[in-house]
Amino acid sequence: MLRELLKWALRRRYRYRVSGDSMHPDLVDGEVILISPSAQVGVNSIVVCGHPWKQIDVVKWVRGLDTELIDLWSPQGSHSQHFGRADAALVRGVATASLSRRCLLPNRPTSMAKDTP
Repeated sequence: MLRELLKWALRRRYRYRVSGDSMHPDLVDGEVILISPSAQVGVNSIVVCGHPWKQIDVVKWVRGLDTELIDLWSPQGSHSQHFGRADAALVRGVATASLSRRCLLPNRPTSMAKDTP
């Protein structure tokens, strides 16, 4: 966690406040996370991404990806099954830590059982 705080101080990480409960129980409404705009996106990464057709950012798990599209998932909210796959260029960054809980974020969802194909 100390390394993430140092990277934030050096402006290699950015703060982002989670809005909504779609990522509960992994992230909660109002939680402040750090994101890395240069981290490589992988399956099971938590990303902040532009919504494919709304002018908002969303926080979601990456369930699948190829060179141009990513499949997003969240335990409680809408995801790629509802709004389609997102362009990989819309990713703002990979979430690395929670400032609110003072911990690194998990690299796998707490529960992905309900809506996985």
